[in-house]
Amino acid sequence: MIILYYHKLKVQKMKKNIALIIFTLILISGLNAQKYQSSSSGTGWYAGVNAGVNLFVSENYAAYLLDISKMPKAIGNNIGLTVGYDFSSVWGARAVFTNQNFNWPFDSQLTIKSFASPQLIFDAVLNLNNALKFNFLNGNSDILLYAGAGGFYRPLFGTLPPVTSYVLQGGGQFNFHVDTNWDITLAGEINATDDRLNSIAVDGVPLDLFPAVKIGFIYHLDGGGNKKCMCYY
Repeated sequence: MIILYYHKLKVQKMKKNIALIIFTLILISGLNAQKYQSSSSGTGWYAGVNAGVNLFVSENYAAYLLDISKMPKAIGNNIGLTVGYDFSSVWGARAVFTNQNFNWPFDSQLTIKSFASPQLIFDAVLNLNNALKFNFLNGNSDILLYAGAGGFYRPLFGTLPPVTSYVLQGGGQFNFHVDTNWDITLAGEINATDDRLNSIAVDGVPLDLFPAVKIGFIYHLDGGGNKKCMCYY
């Protein structure tokens, strides 16, 4: 009898837990089923600044795989300016000027040579929240995807002549809305460029790569343009 009673209690407790889970799922589903509306037109100009780090993946980079403790020597830095325009709550475009400072392992002994490269890139920007009608962090943030192309200029590097060529870029960005004008941004991206960025081109993959992480600020000139997230009402 005691065993049966104990078993009955366990079954009742299990039923309560299942009912609670079902109720929670229904509640969440109900919230997600509500209509969305944009809290602004989603159009307008913005400008921002950012800074971060990069990693130049090029000739002799494989040497770091043999001694990973030396990889921090190859970490460079960047600083940039952004000017953009949102055509809608989903799509926008921007111009990004960045000065990249690279640390390149010049030889198999990981001798570092540093050089700078100013770059100008034009991106198409997709607001993923609005595209999917997804409300993230109660409408206080946006998740953006971007891709674009542009060019770089690598000045005289030692005795090596200057180089001008292309840059391809793709990445994602998280915008946290501080208020109706200001965002704090965190971005991660991968850049592909001409194998001659460091004035050395080898047979094989005709590219140099440099992933980068950036943190920055954006100011929306229209005072409300950053509230583009599709919010519940």
